[in-house]
Amino acid sequence: GQKWQHFGIKDVISVSDGITEYLNAVMPGLSIKQYSQSIDRTLFKPVDMVDKNPVIAYMPGRTQDALIKTSNVIKTFYSFFPHLSWIRFDELKGLSKEDYAERLGAASICLYTDEIAGFGTMPLEAMAMGTHVVGWTPLGGKEYMEKTNGFWAQNGDIFQLAELLGMAVERWLAGKLDTESVVAEYEKTLEKYAPEKEKESLINIINEYKNERIAELSQLKR
Repeated sequence: GQKWQHFGIKDVISVSDGITEYLNAVMPGLSIKQYSQSIDRTLFKPVDMVDKNPVIAYMPGRTQDALIKTSNVIKTFYSFFPHLSWIRFDELKGLSKEDYAERLGAASICLYTDEIAGFGTMPLEAMAMGTHVVGWTPLGGKEYMEKTNGFWAQNGDIFQLAELLGMAVERWLAGKLDTESVVAEYEKTLEKYAPEKEKESLINIINEYKNERIAELSQLKR
């Protein structure tokens, strides 16, 4: 059978540490450049805690399997925590960027159920608005998912995620999440994803390609 090298793939731009590690493991010899994404802090900005609602915002999955799993997480949450049956879920679907940001910011908790994200910006957008994240840990998000900035479950584990969701809601209701120290952790995470860092990474990638081509051409001239 053909190997990946037969397709003439040499250069790849990766969007996360996790993807870079994966590519290095399965496709050794690739030239990988890393692009750093950013969060729009003019759109995703802190929301006054008095404007927060007892709502869990979430995005539906991109596949039928993902939709079923997300639905099962929500059903399991209500089954495990019947005393929290009054907590509402808000599905962020088919919204403009502005409406999405407004609804994410008005929620107290963000449920993140993307198992296959190459990076995943939703948890970072939530952090930027003081919305606490409970989610799975896809390969792409592992570079920023720390136990200090969210409630992270084993990727794909429905029961663990539902349990952590209940724990997060109870901690939020007890006033233990909307604190300066928690917000400080979010800001520490977000520093890495500032627009200037994205611009810097893009300029670096362009310069690296330019220098490589110059080196190749000078070799050909010899």
